[in-house]
Amino acid sequence: KAEKEEEEAQKEKDDPQTSAKKATELKGQGNQCFKDGDLEGAVEHYTEALEYCQPSASAEAKQLLMSLLSNRAWAYCRTQAWSLAVSDCDAILAVDPSHLKALFRRGQARRALELLEGAKADLERVMEAEPNNRQASAELELVERALKAQAEARERAQAQKKKAEETSAAKSKAASSTRIAIVEDDDDD
Repeated sequence: KAEKEEEEAQKEKDDPQTSAKKATELKGQGNQCFKDGDLEGAVEHYTEALEYCQPSASAEAKQLLMSLLSNRAWAYCRTQAWSLAVSDCDAILAVDPSHLKALFRRGQARRALELLEGAKADLERVMEAEPNNRQASAELELVERALKAQAEARERAQAQKKKAEETSAAKSKAASSTRIAIVEDDDDD
């Protein structure tokens, strides 16, 4: 019986019309889970829906694929599964390099992963396309502050290292230049 169910499921996945319908249905269930705050359930539905997405060249199929990946990436961001969010955004951007939601979400995830240069690049691309995007602007500001803090911490560490090296060199020099005093004895031998 289980084999027959698997066979039926595979037939649904192989038929472009049936698979698109099933993927759309699962997307709707995922969206409802998301609205209800069941982020794990949303991820499960989006993931299952992606199994029904056909790797066809139709615009509708690509749109559905990107929508599912984008929704799942957002759920991953909300659950702080940052690496998974980056992975889904990478997949979207492979199809559409100017997908602004994917750039924004990947920027958020990269900031959380402390991949600050990449986060900055993503968010700057969003700001170029949408200069009045407040969310992207705020996120970019956080990234720039983090980059500044990182640079300052690096400078402090370098200054401490240099000071430690100078102190070590001074101690080493002092230890190697020990003075010996020769005192003559007045004994008449």
